[in-house]
Amino acid sequence: MPSRYNDAPGAYTQQAPGISGICASFLANSVGSSPARLIAGVVGALLILTVTTAAHAQIQYSRSAENVVIRFQEVLGEFADGDRGPSIEIYGDGTARVHYPVFMKRAGDYTTQLDAADMDRLIAIVAGGGLLNFDATAVTHAKARAANARAATAARTDQRPTRHIVLDASTTIVELDLGGVHRTIRWSGLRSDARHYPGVSEIQGLAQTQRELLTFMERDDLTRVTP
Repeated sequence: MPSRYNDAPGAYTQQAPGISGICASFLANSVGSSPARLIAGVVGALLILTVTTAAHAQIQYSRSAENVVIRFQEVLGEFADGDRGPSIEIYGDGTARVHYPVFMKRAGDYTTQLDAADMDRLIAIVAGGGLLNFDATAVTHAKARAANARAATAARTDQRPTRHIVLDASTTIVELDLGGVHRTIRWSGLRSDARHYPGVSEIQGLAQTQRELLTFMERDDLTRVTP
């Protein structure tokens, strides 16, 4: 997604998504639909593109070294108490603080500095993935609809429906302070859901953000601040 910093400190301009992305998202959710519904959906996608192109979303955030704009933690399901998983905090000035619990190979606390390109890409992923408007209840309903549609398809084709059960699933926690929005997202079993529900765009957006943050946590330029 193209993006740029504008002249105002802490301002990020999110460009509208491309038509290919909008149509691909619709088609992924329209397998088996009638030709009329497909045509109507593509026309709707074109209208959405027109509206979003006319109104670029501007995301303001503090550049302060004291303000956490994104916080991420992976709470591992098999650990019930104590320090339960790795985390990263990203501050407005690009400072990133990474923590690995004692039971992990890289146990300890680390820091690194993200440059403007890193921040630009990360905020583009967060905004483009819909995290600033993430509604866990609505996404749960979308997931249920996708599962029901899959079961109905299996029934029509005399196939056995598949059920996905994840034991001790990790919980992904993302906290945001961007664009005047303060939001905390908690989602259990994200990796499994991202594999099994490719048509639920909110889950895919959250999973993409998770992958990007984990990439930052594995950078070679991390500096250890505690043993």
